[in-house]
This record gives sequence, structure tokens and C-alpha cells, in this order.
Amino acid sequence: MDQKKEFFLEMSAGFLLIIIILYANSGGISIGNVGSHPRDVELDSINKLEKNLLTVGNKSSFFPEINTTLFVSGRFETIGGMSTRATQYGNAFSAHNFDDKILYSDMSGNGVFLSIGDLICDFVSNPFNSSLNQAFLTIISANVSNSSFSYDEATGYLVSVLNSSCLKINTGAGGDTTLYDANDVKFIIFDQPLFSILDSGTIHYKLGGSDESEIRYNIPEGKSARAMYFDDNSAADDHDTIQMEYHANTFSPGSAITFDYFSGNMQMAKSAAVLDMQLFHENSTGGVIFGLRVSTDKDNGLNITAVETENYVNPLNQHIGEYNGTNATVFRSENGIVDNITSEVLNESVSSIVFVNDNDKIYIGSDSLFGDVFFIFSTVANQPIIPSFFYSSGPSTWTKFQPIDGTNQFVNDGKLRFNPELLLGWSNSTFNGTSKYWIRIDRERNNLVVPPAIKTIKILSIDEVRDYWWDSLGNVNINSLTLSNFITGSNTGISLCIDANDKVCICGYCA
Repeated sequence: MDQKKEFFLEMSAGFLLIIIILYANSGGISIGNVGSHPRDVELDSINKLEKNLLTVGNKSSFFPEINTTLFVSGRFETIGGMSTRATQYGNAFSAHNFDDKILYSDMSGNGVFLSIGDLICDFVSNPFNSSLNQAFLTIISANVSNSSFSYDEATGYLVSVLNSSCLKINTGAGGDTTLYDANDVKFIIFDQPLFSILDSGTIHYKLGGSDESEIRYNIPEGKSARAMYFDDNSAADDHDTIQMEYHANTFSPGSAITFDYFSGNMQMAKSAAVLDMQLFHENSTGGVIFGLRVSTDKDNGLNITAVETENYVNPLNQHIGEYNGTNATVFRSENGIVDNITSEVLNESVSSIVFVNDNDKIYIGSDSLFGDVFFIFSTVANQPIIPSFFYSSGPSTWTKFQPIDGTNQFVNDGKLRFNPELLLGWSNSTFNGTSKYWIRIDRERNNLVVPPAIKTIKILSIDEVRDYWWDSLGNVNINSLTLSNFITGSNTGISLCIDANDKVCICGYCA
């Protein structure tokens, strides 16, 4: 190619690029047809509001009443990830079903919003009905009593149909912002999206009608301390972290929650819990907390049992005793330097920082076997320390074991729980000149920004432990029994009872 042609092509490409940039800044670039298109992408300019930098398709929206900032009805891919910003009081992200539709609309401005009660009311001849329950509502425009506010594109889901004119709407997308009354409200009501994230982080899911529809989390390698974590700080009375409603309807009922727990290669010295609850008193001075409470609305012949067990399962094991800090001896090993921190962990007004470096250790010992270690921290680790646990099994010999870790790897107060009688070969050994039954905890995490600071350590010595149980064969071991009425039983034809004078009777003969 001669130089003149090459120069001409380069100049032409340059002018074309300039024309494209100028056109983009003046309104946008459009690629695609001008008619209806199943895949329609509209991206607003970063620098100019309401100016399209790039448009693919015909710019039609699922909701033509809404000025869509980002609309994708086909496949959308980005390099490095996708980020969206929520409309105030509205959506950050919403994914809809193909056949979703608008259920109700008022574009005449007959609606009103009543901030007290969170009500949307519409006094028209087309009344609300129960089919709108749990649909979504978006405000197109409104005349707000506070002129500095706008509810345009505010979105919430409908909690209930109060009457034919008023709906109760969940305004969670508003966060803790004060909401104002509004008049001349234009709005639409539409099907609940498959997935929606509102301004305040409120998240909604809707499953389809397929017999395989489900919300699935697949964790092929669960290496973290937990697969799911809720850190819920209540700011209201009677606040629940999780609430479930299960409706069997006309079908054979299933379970609200099902656990399939696979114990793997569990061995004698290990213990685990399918459901592990730890209850902390904090500042409570009274009251009652139930680990499990079962109630029902009426007695209509349905047999309800709080707990059922089947073959080979012990219904109950009670493991009790007083936690005692004075029986514990605690050493800290930091970069190989060993310190005695026993007096610090016995004094709640003093804290002892531990696990500052990778491979740092703490040693907890007692004159007798112990089964639980209770930690209270003044500062918890900013992330799991990935601890390894060992017990002394001879001179300078340590055997690894795995307790139930209620501290979640030192990120919250809790107990290490284990059965000392299952730690085979646990022996009284000498460490740092002190002879005790020892357990050792090693930090395995390489990097830790905030190490934990221990406020208190208490242990449950085997001398203080009392075990009561009800085993899988029906045998019961209890401390005492108080009866309000007679009891009778039978064993190979021999009847037993206690008479009105608290005498034990066998075959009618009373002691």
C-alpha cells in the first residue's frame, strides 16, 4: 500500500473516531435495530445525566413508566465485575421473570402516601384486592410535603391489602430516613422480581413453580470458619434474626428445616453438634430463656411432640458443673518466649493479648482432667485464627484433637467443649516447670490484623462435672424425682406405684 493511501485511511479513521466521540457526548451511540428487540441494553453516560453513551437495541424498557438507569434484558458481561448504585429508596439491582407484568397502575396521580402507617392509598373506581399481596410497588412521581425530598423510583413490597383503597407497603428501602406524606402520586404495581436488592440492602428472592426450584449455595471447599454468618444487633423490641413461615396447604407436610449431617471420619476423641447454641447472660438480671420452645394454637387431635428420637439415639445428656477460673493455669508463648498470664485471666479488669504472631500458642492446665474451657474476650480477633488443639499425652508429647469450638476460632466469646475421658492417654505432664493436665492451642493463620485479648478463662474440672442422661434404651439417670400424682409401671407382670402416703407399692403391697 502506498504512503498516500495509508495516510488517507489513517486520517479517515481518526475523523470517524472524533465523530463517534462527539456524537456519544451529544446523546449516544446506538447499535441495533429500531424495532422491538428481546435484548435491550441502555447505559447512561457517566459524565452527562440522561445522555446515553451506548445503547444497544431499541431502548424499550420492561417498565416504560420508569426512566431506567441500567436496563439489561439479555446477557450482560463485564471484565472485572459489575457495580450498580441504588436509586434513593429504590432498587440497586432487580432481575425479572420473562412473563412478569404490571398488575396495577395509576398514572393520573390519584394516589397518596401516608408516612404514618406506610400506606399507599388510591381513591379510584378500580379497587385493590388480595392478589396484590407481596407484589412490588414503584412510585413514578409524587408531590412530597418536604420540597427537598423526591420519591421518584422509590420501591417497596406490599405487606398487605388494608382495604379496597389502601395498601400497607414495606418502606425498608428508606433505611432510617424520615419519610414524608405525599400527594399526586403516580405509581405502578408489578410482580415480585426473581431477585431484588433495595437501597437499604433489603434482599428479596422469589422461586419459580418448577419442582426443582431452590436457592442453592454450593461450597465445594469449606475452608473458612463458617459458610454463613449473621451479625445482628437488635434495635427494636422482639426482633428476630430469622423468621420462617411454612405452609403445607393441602399437601403432605414436610419439614421447615432439614439437616443431613455427615460425620466423616469422626473418631473417639472428637465431638460435634448438629445445632450448637450458646446463650450469654450479658447484663441480664432475671427472666427466662428457652433453648427450644414448642407451642401450638389449639388441641384438635393432632399429636405434637417436642422431641422425637429413634433407634441408637440418646434423647438427653446433661453435662453440668461450675466453671472455675482459679483451677486453671495459663501460659502464653509468643515468638517462643513463655509468660505466665494466669493472674491476668483471673482478673476481669485486666486483659491479656494472645496469638500476636503466627504459630504463637497458649497453654491451659489444671491439676485434674477438665472438659470445657470458657473464654471471655475484651477484644476478639478480626478474623478466625485457624487454631489447632492438642493435649499432653506424655513428656514433651502432644496429641491433636478437635473440640466443639464455640468461639468460632476466637472471633466471639464462647466455650471449647470436649469430653476429657475420650482424650486417650491424656496425662499429667510438665511444661515450663509446672506439672498439669495441659491443652495447647496454636495459631495457624499467617496474617492477623487484630489478635484476641482474653479477659477471662474458666474451666470445668472433671471433679465438678455431673452427668445425667436418658439413653437410647430408655434408661434414665437423674438426680431426684418429684411426683404430683401416682405412677404405675410394669416389668414382667410386676406393677409399681406410689400411694397417697408416698409409700412404694409392689403388686399391691406397700412398704
